[in-house]
Amino acid sequence: LSKAMDTAIHTLTEAGLAIQRDYVPALNREMSDILSMITDKRYSDLKADDSLTLKLQPPEGVQEVFPDQLSSGTMDQVYFALRLAAVRLVEKKGERLPLFLDEPFAQYDEERARKALLLLAQESKNRQILLFTCKKREVELVTELFQDEPPRILYLNDTSGVFPEQ
Repeated sequence: LSKAMDTAIHTLTEAGLAIQRDYVPALNREMSDILSMITDKRYSDLKADDSLTLKLQPPEGVQEVFPDQLSSGTMDQVYFALRLAAVRLVEKKGERLPLFLDEPFAQYDEERARKALLLLAQESKNRQILLFTCKKREVELVTELFQDEPPRILYLNDTSGVFPEQ
């Protein structure tokens, strides 16, 4: 039994190291590409280490920073990049997963919200995206940017079909 346990532990450890070796570099590339696009190349070097701790290389500094050292808007963009990159990598060569987003752009400025939604417009060609928001800005941007295939917009708690004033 002890020999079987040692073999199982060794096999699981090797599998975990292989996943880290293969997955983390691919995750870093995907996250960096996504964040670079959203931030207009201001932030283009986002990395997760072997324990999946995120660090970002800011353009004006030589020292990496953790996401919680950034503005709340940039921090949200880092975590959006992580979520989207992880979904892309999990489904490689597999079935496309839907993407559920609840107020992901609440702290984005206008330009970064636009860029993130442009990215989602491209993503929507390959996957279903459900975006929940209470912001009129996001509804207007989605309506403008998703012209190839107009989105279906549902207004919850409102029977008029008109976006409630904020």
